[in-house]
Amino acid sequence: MMKRLPIVITALVVIGCNENQPKNHSPEIALAKIIGNGNQTVVNDVQLYLSDKKAYKLKHKDGLEESGFDGAFENSFDLTFVIIEGLKSINRVVIVDWREDAQHVFDLLNDLSKNALATCSISRQLADDMMQTQFNISYYLESSESGFLFSTCAKSMGLEIIGIDDGSDSFVLSLIPSGNAAKLKTYSQQLKLNIKTYDNRVTS
Repeated sequence: MMKRLPIVITALVVIGCNENQPKNHSPEIALAKIIGNGNQTVVNDVQLYLSDKKAYKLKHKDGLEESGFDGAFENSFDLTFVIIEGLKSINRVVIVDWREDAQHVFDLLNDLSKNALATCSISRQLADDMMQTQFNISYYLESSESGFLFSTCAKSMGLEIIGIDDGSDSFVLSLIPSGNAAKLKTYSQQLKLNIKTYDNRVTS
């Protein structure tokens, strides 16, 4: 019996330590790392939200109130809000009306890409097409008639355009490495978040 005692104690210690570990390997954290391109600010915000929602509310009180999460609605914000706010804090998101001029949105996304999109192989074709059609960003992101030129341009530079559905009529857009798109889709489905990609057909 005495020989088994250290084994039992060790097992209990290991179990206890695992229970106290932060959710560093949760799907929420994994998604935050992908969508924030590894930026620790986004990850820290999600960790805080998961571990202590009250502390998150205190830290982001102004942003929550500006978004209407006060009074009777102060607890109605969710993970989608936390992720978008985290991206906003590091200038990694573009939020535009669905009717916004496509060229303007391209310029904003190009800034996110550090001018990579402007050097894609079809940048001239895309610019000419936008000038000719004068169509809005909704057409270029979601209509098959557009040829999904935005997505094609981004993919040729190793990037994926993603859209985060926040329940509004706006597009909440960001860029991630194309190689992370499949993982992002898996985690967003697991967490029941509506995060779209735009390629040949709109998928979420």
